Amino acid sequence: MDFGLFDTWNALYAGGTVPWDSAYSGGELLESEAYTKNFEQVDAVEEMGWDYIWLGGGHFSRQASMDPQVLMLAAVIAARTKRIKIGSSIHRPLMKLAKEELSERALPHERYAFDNLMLDDPFQTAEQVSIVDQVSQGRFIYGAGARSRGSDERR
Repeated sequence: MDFGLFDTWNALYAGGTVPWDSAYSGGELLESEAYTKNFEQVDAVEEMGWDYIWLGGGHFSRQASMDPQVLMLAAVIAARTKRIKIGSSIHRPLMKLAKEELSERALPHERYAFDNLMLDDPFQTAEQVSIVDQVSQGRFIYGAGARSRGSDERR
């Protein structure tokens, strides 16, 4: 039997509460501390002998997670670990078909970005996956999935 951890790269707020807690009364997002805690969790999983760490991903979700760049996090984890397998679960590249506009579902002030800037080139995605695979010495497992256009870009 294999053991793994699915990690959404949890955000950390001043006061120790998070926005979905009933005790939350506002608080500053502690980005540096959150990344430190999440990397400590990765180190613990490696030290305990677990087999996998799976990284979720999402954009604009400062409330819950801080993992918009799953491939970048996977590369950092690969560089700081020796044994554990690292999986993207799920990398959701934003790609559009020719002449397709994404702005119909985006908020007005986001339209330019979603129609012009936030696209993942399939070739660059393949290059990035290849680099993570090399840095991890074959320990990377790439998982891609469909993007829900009704959630990420509206946050």
